[in-house]
Amino acid sequence: MKKRIVLVALGILLTATTPAFATTVSSSLPISSANTSSAISFLEMDDVLPGEKSERTYTYTVLTDEKPGKNKVLSIDWTHSELLIPPSALTIRIDGEPVKSTALSEATTEGNVTIPLTTSQLTKGTHEVKLAYTGIVKGRLCDEGDTSGSWLTIHPSSFVGLSESTSSLSLEDYPHPFVQTYNDPLTIVLPQQANTEELEAGLLLYRELKRDAQDGNNVSLQYDRSIDTLKGRYIFVGEIDSFSGEVAKWIEQLNPDLQNEDVLFERVTLKNQSDQTDALFVLAQNGEAFEGTLDYLLDEQQRAQLNGERLVLNSAPAPRPAQTNITLKTLGAKDLYLSGSEPASTRYYQALPMLDENATVKIELKYKVADELLSNNENDIRPELTAWINEVPYSIPLQQSTEEEAWSTHTIDIDSTTLGRNPSLDFSFEATGLRSETSCTSTDADRWVFISDESQILIPPASNEKHNETFQNLTSIFEADEGVVIVTDPQLNQLGLQNLGNIMEGLSVPPSTKKIDFVSADAFSKDMVEERSILIVGDPESYPFMKERQSDWVISNKGEVDLTTFGFIPETTEQIAWIQPSLWNKDEALIVISPNDQPVDSSLMQSLIAPKETFNIAVQNQNGSVFTNSAYFEKATSGVSNLPESAEDNQSIWYMVGFAALVVVILSVLYLQRRKKHHS
Repeated sequence: MKKRIVLVALGILLTATTPAFATTVSSSLPISSANTSSAISFLEMDDVLPGEKSERTYTYTVLTDEKPGKNKVLSIDWTHSELLIPPSALTIRIDGEPVKSTALSEATTEGNVTIPLTTSQLTKGTHEVKLAYTGIVKGRLCDEGDTSGSWLTIHPSSFVGLSESTSSLSLEDYPHPFVQTYNDPLTIVLPQQANTEELEAGLLLYRELKRDAQDGNNVSLQYDRSIDTLKGRYIFVGEIDSFSGEVAKWIEQLNPDLQNEDVLFERVTLKNQSDQTDALFVLAQNGEAFEGTLDYLLDEQQRAQLNGERLVLNSAPAPRPAQTNITLKTLGAKDLYLSGSEPASTRYYQALPMLDENATVKIELKYKVADELLSNNENDIRPELTAWINEVPYSIPLQQSTEEEAWSTHTIDIDSTTLGRNPSLDFSFEATGLRSETSCTSTDADRWVFISDESQILIPPASNEKHNETFQNLTSIFEADEGVVIVTDPQLNQLGLQNLGNIMEGLSVPPSTKKIDFVSADAFSKDMVEERSILIVGDPESYPFMKERQSDWVISNKGEVDLTTFGFIPETTEQIAWIQPSLWNKDEALIVISPNDQPVDSSLMQSLIAPKETFNIAVQNQNGSVFTNSAYFEKATSGVSNLPESAEDNQSIWYMVGFAALVVVILSVLYLQRRKKHHS
């Protein structure tokens, strides 16, 4: 039966190729400025183009073919140095075609250029905008070198004007338009009394979309009963009968007819008179159906196969083997062209599995260099290519490719000190010496480095070792085959929901629905964690199964929580987190994050996810600083005891008892020897 259903689902994916329009659902709730702005920002903050020549590349995505119109424009806002003189200029290219050059001078220190978009620039897909800046400063015409007085700043008020309507979009376009959050926020909505299956589905979807969104700060979690106005876009996740109020009325209009194993994905337009907004409903008759099937929305390769406006699925994608060879193209990079005006690449990120301590990650680089770059011109700076990996520079020798090999190659061995405990690679490339410093040289087009997007990151096999005594790598806990049980408060309020979202967001490796199980504290039983690690979120003293084992907590001394033993001030501590071997299986981990009725602190989470020192307890105090007990581990490695004072006192007593016993034995031996001599 399962095989037949899978084939039906695939049939839907293959045949639903005609354009679909989202179902329209009437809403009595006011819709506040949702999708009313056609201005899509492509910058989050000011972007400074420094020096006498600089370039920047931005992109915008058109979700469906559009026709030119008066609001279909590219608008660039800038300010620049008041020292600029002619022939300073800003040139704009769209998809490689020059569309506008604007002269810059003292009279244009603040300005805007607006360019109507043509049909070819409004076709469905991703388009490239390149800004080339040349800034000549007074008194430096035909002078050598750059100056700090030459700069141009592009402001985040710059935008691309596109269509306001997204009603023609289908599941094929997912995660668009939901991840377009520069202008419109995205809200993931759960039932007010969400069960643990609904909670798990909503949190996993929240984690993925927050990372995919243009502005992750504009993605939030909410309960259905707190919605009184619709602003932005929405995704509703839960069982059909769990929702209440207005959301329940919308679901009734959809008339879902699902079996116990079915999950519905449906694109919807919520409409109130002339106002409307986008929504996606992810519904099940039984929350257990989310496990596995929800992964179609979490996995990038799987969601690319979605189509139509409505899908009912009950299959689950097979787990993919861990990737060990990852190309730059896989990370979204195109071939990198570094020049004097654009000498640095963007930054790329790759999550890492738990690795052995001495494991080495490699980057196999394929590149070409201009002949001119390797010529010995005495007026030019010696060119250098550097890979910045987790903020550590690695020099790459530049050499010309041979006739036998079309590409020059170089392997970067990333040592363990660079990787440290960081669960990801953060890397970029930067070239220096590409700009010719010869006075009045009109171009540097012959000096470049070209890096192939077929360059690879080579990741060694993951370690099977779990770190359950220190915050050395939480990834190892969540990547374990058996996964993790996450225990939540039975009465999870909005703050508690958001805290769970913050914790999920912090995980470097995306967990699948099969690796995580959420359990309410009042439904917990020890057999759930006999073979699995456990994460407690909230006050552990409020959970009976934890309270009865308080004497076994790592932060406990004589049955009471004792932070002073580890160098913390209880009165100024707001949040606390610790890790130790599980109370129910010493081979697994117990992790506790207790935010004390506060939002989970992002700096505390960062310390747990990417620790720079060895510790098993961390606190965040009232001034926002994070402190750990790493000093106790440093003492241990240097031969100094790291035991709490009370334990050291007990140990000292036993040393004294042992010494006294030794003295008694020695005196007894001497006494017996003297008696023997006396009798002889």
